[in-house]
Parts: sequence; structure tokens; C-alpha cells
Amino acid sequence: GHGASSRSYLLEARRRRLRKLADAEARRRFGVSLEELERTRPWAARALLEMARYLPEAREGEAGQR
Repeated sequence: GHGASSRSYLLEARRRRLRKLADAEARRRFGVSLEELERTRPWAARALLEMARYLPEAREGEAGQR
């Protein structure tokens, strides 16, 4: 099927953005990067990634930016 590659690219970009948001949040709350948090407190890293989905910034690329 055509369009599959672009879809996975979009998904990848979205995941990267979520990770970036979660990373910033991890640094703010725990003073460590998301990677570090995934090693030391995986549950916290998961919670931050989950939370990042609902931050307004997480949707900024999907809505307004045309």
C-alpha cells in the first residue's frame, strides 16, 4: 500500500515530539533526562510519556501549523 511509509514517518515524528516533551518534564521534575529516568524509574518515565500526550504542546503539530 502507498502512504504507509509517510504514516509511519508521522508516527515517528509524533513519538519523538512526545519524548522531547517528556524529557523536558523529566528534567524539570526529577533533574534527569528521560533516558536516565527510564533506567532508574521506568514507571515514572512511562507516566511522563503518558502525560505528555495530553499536554497542549503534544498536539501543536497536528492542528494549527499549516
